[in-house]
Amino acid sequence: MTKIVKIMIIPMIIGCLFACTLTPGGVTPVLVESTSIPLPTVTTIPEVTPTNTPEGWGTVSIVSSQIFTDSYNDYIVAGMIFNGTDQPVGELKMSLKAADSAGNTVLEEYSGGDWVKVEQREVSRWKSDMVSETIPPGDYAPFYTVINSGTPATYSIEMTSYKVVVEDIAVVKVENEQMFTDGEGNFFISGELVNTEAFGVKVEEIFGAVLDEAGEVWGAGEAWAYGGYLLPAGDPSGLDRAPFSVKIFGPMKRYSGFSVHPLATSGEPSDDLAYTTSLTHTFVDTLDRFHVIAEVVSGTTTQIASPEVLASLYDENGKVIDVHKLYSHPSLKPGEHGYADVFQFAAISAIPELVDRVVTARVQINPENIYDVSAKNVLAVQGVKREYSDFGPSWYFTGWVVNTTSEPLGGATVMVVVRDAEKIPVGTFFAYVNPDDKIAAGGLEDFSLTVFLDPALDLATLTYEIVAWDD
Repeated sequence: MTKIVKIMIIPMIIGCLFACTLTPGGVTPVLVESTSIPLPTVTTIPEVTPTNTPEGWGTVSIVSSQIFTDSYNDYIVAGMIFNGTDQPVGELKMSLKAADSAGNTVLEEYSGGDWVKVEQREVSRWKSDMVSETIPPGDYAPFYTVINSGTPATYSIEMTSYKVVVEDIAVVKVENEQMFTDGEGNFFISGELVNTEAFGVKVEEIFGAVLDEAGEVWGAGEAWAYGGYLLPAGDPSGLDRAPFSVKIFGPMKRYSGFSVHPLATSGEPSDDLAYTTSLTHTFVDTLDRFHVIAEVVSGTTTQIASPEVLASLYDENGKVIDVHKLYSHPSLKPGEHGYADVFQFAAISAIPELVDRVVTARVQINPENIYDVSAKNVLAVQGVKREYSDFGPSWYFTGWVVNTTSEPLGGATVMVVVRDAEKIPVGTFFAYVNPDDKIAAGGLEDFSLTVFLDPALDLATLTYEIVAWDD
């Protein structure tokens, strides 16, 4: 089922970048029974008549809320907000009350250098609660807040204020989505946002919610890994779509479906960006971690900071299993190459058997987190020693970074790239060198670095190079 959700139009100009797929090297994926949960019925904006008015129409209201404990024994109040107006709304504020069995408040706020009891507490994005920045007209957004200052026997929450905001709204699709549970009540929602418009969009946030049969929220979370921009529909680089993943902490017992709620605001990159991005190798290590090796080539006119790589994993049906992001290294001058090994996928870490469902992978640059930097200084590396370990397996490197500049340096970065017999990158990683003070001109600083290797490759055919530069 494909869900239609609403986000905002923005104009944008951005250079092309490339996404590709590749079957894992050395792994024959074996499909297992899906652990996804059926999708709920899609909610669309109703045609309002005197006899067909949904709950909350005409105002902004909390249409449902629940309270439950999570794995940390904190109490979570979660629910759904409905914007029943014909305008986008933001600056949402709610008022929460919670009392113990004797009727005494269990809520606290930090004031005057200490935590003090309060009869009610504001719930909003400014108070570090999960509350949407903007809700489009006729749309829904989940929320949650944490109570860790007592044991509530009763609670109540109500909308206290909001403001109408001026935004242009567009329609995008949520595709290739599914949800997994780790058996301990934690959930992972993954999928892709797809731009259907002739304009670009900037994605600000993506919320996911776990729903019961009645459509009520029993858990919610905000995406950490997602594409910050969607290019206009039909973009030849494939960046009119981008993956996302949401982790929702439990434990939750009541669930039958989920919903996805993205948000975007107007804006565009400040630089003319142009990249080619290729997936050079994938493998599963002996710890059941899926590795995606990516190579980035800069076509920009200035040196830019290490570009962020998004890697997404798909099953045989084209549904997204997991998404993770990592900065490639080093920072790139025009025409230079950068590398990344993306492997800390949250859902696979929690549910290792998901690795057997991966059939293809995709990589792309996240153009949201790219900016100019001052020119880097390439540093010398000396005294390199390499040790093999069955952990991964992996190579462990030690040595010294030499400050070959004429000025003291506050730190450095060291990167290793491993290549196969055809000189294709099959492994990479980096480490920061943070001295207690500074690296004096001509001075040395120790480094250590681990790079994970494909257990299916012949180690005798692999070569490596190590480079270092100042931060």
